[in-house]
Amino acid sequence: MPGLYGVFPDGSGEPCQGTLLFRPTAYRGADDGESVLGGSPVRVVLDEDGEFDIDLESGNYYVDIRLKGAPTFSREISVPDVNDSVNLKTLLEDYLEVES
Repeated sequence: MPGLYGVFPDGSGEPCQGTLLFRPTAYRGADDGESVLGGSPVRVVLDEDGEFDIDLESGNYYVDIRLKGAPTFSREISVPDVNDSVNLKTLLEDYLEVES
């Protein structure tokens, strides 16, 4: 099962407080081509360093990132089927705006 981790500092580098909610998409494709229902949502609380580290089944998820003092950030991600840990930031890169 892949590990998923992340770090959430604020603009001054101090750790953020907040939660993340990973909700499996309603349906995921099964190996035999049929769709199956997704699993239960997983809620994660950031630790005192603004970090989290969890094991999460590979597949597609909606993730809601709720940081204290900021609006909720929601996106769909795809957790790859790997044995290594994956940084959530890597999965979100395609959705984040890049300052030029």
